[in-house]
Order: sequence, then C-alpha cells, then structure tokens
Amino acid sequence: MTFQTDNPASELHTLRDYIRWAMSSFQQASLYYGHGTDNPWDEAVQLVLNAVHLPWDASPEVLDARLTSSEKQRIFNLHSPPYRRTYTATLYYR
Repeated sequence: MTFQTDNPASELHTLRDYIRWAMSSFQQASLYYGHGTDNPWDEAVQLVLNAVHLPWDASPEVLDARLTSSEKQRIFNLHSPPYRRTYTATLYYR
C-alpha cells in the first residue's frame, strides 16, 4: 500500500520529522555529498537546523521540538523548485 500526500506539513511536526523527511528526499535524489558532509543525515541536520536558526551542534533534545508554521515553511522553501533541481548549487548559497 502506498501513501502519498500533497502536504507533508500536515504529517510532519518536529525537527526530527523534518530531518528524516529531508534525509529520505536526499536518498531518493541520490545526492553527492562532499561540501562538508558525507551522508544524508548530516546534510539534513545542517540544512533543517540552519533553516530554523539553530546551530548544527544543538542539543539532541531540540529534535523533538514542534515547529511553527513559519519554521515549516522555511524548511520547505529549501526543498522547493528551483532549488530541488539544483541542490548542490543552492544549498550552500548564503
């Protein structure tokens, strides 16, 4: 049985949820890691925590914190076109 949703925000609530979702997306896209991380978990942690203005080495307890609507939107903006087509060029842009 396959479940799909057009609005993952309705099912994702915590930082941990979004990191896992991003990690799965990166695995599916077969990304190349080589600009500071070497695996999808570390890449997702860096991007998701940065999107909500937290340091990459934040305490693991924050992973279970629920996100606000605006924080969820910032994370989705990293994953939306045109960024989706150009991960490596976009994700490291500041």
